Amino acid sequence: MDATLRYALMHAIAVVLYVAALVCLIFYGETIVSPNIPELIAPILVLLLLVVSAAVMGMLVFLRPLMWYLDGKKKEAIHLAIYTVAGIAIIAALICASLIAFGPTQEVSPIENNMTLVQ
Repeated sequence: MDATLRYALMHAIAVVLYVAALVCLIFYGETIVSPNIPELIAPILVLLLLVVSAAVMGMLVFLRPLMWYLDGKKKEAIHLAIYTVAGIAIIAALICASLIAFGPTQEVSPIENNMTLVQ
């Protein structure tokens, strides 16, 4: 396998794993962290998570292509960026296709997952 494709595949898989970890943190966050977070702190944490996520995704998708581009490997850098984004899209399409083909094994909603609504 070509080095560019190998890096693109590794970066795409890393992006998917990072997103999956964040989804688990958000979905199960109330069981990990106390649900009694002060109202001021929650938006701050969400915005900080957004900033950190944007930085991590930027590094995973564009840092190596930028380094290659600055080193004079312009063609390889552009291919790496395109292959990485295409890899992420292909993985997302495979996940969607598998959900459509096999369906969810069970429906889990936050309400049924021992979470209560504040009324």
